[in-house]
Amino acid sequence: MNTTNDNDYPTQVGIELLKHSVLGEELSEQQCAVLAPLIRIQGLERGDFLLHEGNKDHAIHVIVKGQLEVVKQTGAGEWALLHVL
Repeated sequence: MNTTNDNDYPTQVGIELLKHSVLGEELSEQQCAVLAPLIRIQGLERGDFLLHEGNKDHAIHVIVKGQLEVVKQTGAGEWALLHVL
């Protein structure tokens, strides 16, 4: 997993990422500018987990490129695919 915190790239990059997301379609430029400094860019590789069931997370996650699988571990220890984002 690759992570870049908000100090490693210009706020304008965050604004552009938001504007071109599904969430950003609903936001004004000014609203994107308010949220942009809060963004942390996180790259995931196949098999990485963004979140684990039961853990609290107070972030807004925006998929910029690719897909994210929502899975749940079954009682047998296997992963069941619930949804693809």
